[in-house]
Amino acid sequence: MKKSTLLAVLIMTLAIPALGGGIPPGMCPIDAKTKLITYRAVVPVEGLSASELYGRAKLWLTKEHSWTKAVIVLEDEKAGRIVAKGDCPVAYGWFRTIDLGYELTIEVKDGKFRYTLTNLTADGTALERQVDNPFAFGRQKWETIDAWCLLLTCHVARVIGAPVSAGKW
Repeated sequence: MKKSTLLAVLIMTLAIPALGGGIPPGMCPIDAKTKLITYRAVVPVEGLSASELYGRAKLWLTKEHSWTKAVIVLEDEKAGRIVAKGDCPVAYGWFRTIDLGYELTIEVKDGKFRYTLTNLTADGTALERQVDNPFAFGRQKWETIDAWCLLLTCHVARVIGAPVSAGKW
């Protein structure tokens, strides 16, 4: 009996770290102030006014970004700020998906804009609640979430910050 109990404890000790136990290093940056997983960057865009960048951001959110079911929840053109909330089914592994929810804020000024992707959820649960839960996510799920967030933020930067055409050549 003692040997089987010892064997069970040994197996659990080895198995729990393999299940996950937190965000792998270098993934899903956590904001020091809010303690939320947050992707944020300032993108310089020479030659574009705040109103032009605002227009691009709004167009992107309403037309090109429709694949994530995003809804604009705040529009303040005077302050140069748009906030959208959305969710998107994200595939990982073999035939598995998670419903990834998020909040995307785009703030514009002359010659630059800033995006902030935060308030992330997986199947309705805040991701920050999963950070220290060894049974919640494995490495593959964290990698998928991180890759999706990086893809979304790169798309924001590329589309809104695209160079202005100087005309036909």
